[in-house]
Order: sequence, then structure tokens, then C-alpha cells
Amino acid sequence: MESKDRIIVALDVDAKIAFVLVKRLKDRVGCFKFGIDLMNAGLTTKDLKDEGILKKGGPKIFWDAKLNELPRKVETAVVALQNDGVDYITVMAAGGCDMMFAATDIAFSTEIVAVTVPTWLGPENVFLTFGTSSRAKVLQFAKDAVLCGVDFLVCSPNEVEFLRSRQEVSHLTIMTPGIRLPGDDPGDQKRLNTPYNAIKAGADFLVIGSSIYDAEDPVQAVNEFAKEIEKGLDDRED
Repeated sequence: MESKDRIIVALDVDAKIAFVLVKRLKDRVGCFKFGIDLMNAGLTTKDLKDEGILKKGGPKIFWDAKLNELPRKVETAVVALQNDGVDYITVMAAGGCDMMFAATDIAFSTEIVAVTVPTWLGPENVFLTFGTSSRAKVLQFAKDAVLCGVDFLVCSPNEVEFLRSRQEVSHLTIMTPGIRLPGDDPGDQKRLNTPYNAIKAGADFLVIGSSIYDAEDPVQAVNEFAKEIEKGLDDRED
């Protein structure tokens, strides 16, 4: 896998800007993440197809639905999205095992991704919300994900090395938001780190948003991230 294929661009922008970015970056990154901003704007998978984005051999589509509902409702949502060709669909691990089972049992052409502790929660808020540390809660959610047949996990870059050290969850494919180059504005992120550190710790994919879409030159920004990913891969202790 090339370094660029490990980059997931989070399109937390309006639809017009999103489509411009996709056209500029579609041959330079491996995946695009569509989240709540575009969903609230009414974007559908049909729109992606009409723009030529959802097509075989093109960048993968990460539909960040963060499903957290009754199991039967989650099942219905997964069926609809996978029938439209979405590659990744997120569910909230906090929704419990019955819900995650409902998603994995019905998923045959898409990957279910379990979101653990959001990266916008700092240590104090993590404790207030979950009554424990982020590492402990992420580990619990990771174990639940494995039990439910989920192979992909979202956590902050600061929990990656810890998860890789735990045999029962070390095989999971890890996607990490909260990624910034040194000196970048952290924005809303509280548990964040650099692309080099995240990849060196064992992350498989990096979810990167504002550092790319707010950059003066998004193509140059992607190239910078790819270089840092390459350095991190070279320095891994596999």
C-alpha cells in the first residue's frame, strides 16, 4: 500500500467545496470521508455517483454515519448504504454489542467501522463521560468490536500504540482522526498527534480534515502528509 492510500480526507465542508476537493485529490489519496456536514446538506450516494465519485477503481468512500440506534434501524441503514457502494460505514461502539452485531451480520460488501472515544473529548471530559481513562475505554470498545466481528476501529492517535500492545485487539485495522502537522491549528481536537507519530505507533489509516481542506494548496498538503507517513512507516518497529 502506498503512503497516499493511507490518507482519508474528511470533507467537513459544503457540497460545492467537497466536489472541487474530490476532483483535485481523487488520484492522490485513498479515501474520502463524508460526514454530518454533507449529510445535513442533503448529500446522497446518488449525488456521488452523478459526480463520478462512486465508481469501481476510484477512491474509497467512508460514510461517517456514526450509527447509534436500535439494531433493526442500524441494519436497515447498512443495507441501504452498502447497496449504494459505500466502502466504510461507522457505528458508535457505545451503542452496544447487539447494535454492532446487527451491522456486521448484514454487511457483506462494506466494512463496519467502530468509533470508540471521540477525539474532541479531552482527558477530563472522557472521565466525566465514561468514568475512566481514554485508554481503558478505548480498549473496552475495541474488545467489544472484536466480539461483534468488527475489523476496523477509530481511535485517537494517542491510543494506537497501547492497542497494538494488546494481543486480543492488535489485529484490528486502525483509523485515526486528530491528525495535525506540527504547528497546525488543533481546532476542536483534544487528543491529537502528528502523522509521523500515529503511523509509527501502528495506525493503518489517517483521517485528515482541516489541515488539507483549509490549506492554501490542498495538493501540497497531501504530499506533506504522505511524506510524514512514509517516514513513520520506515521507523516502525514491526
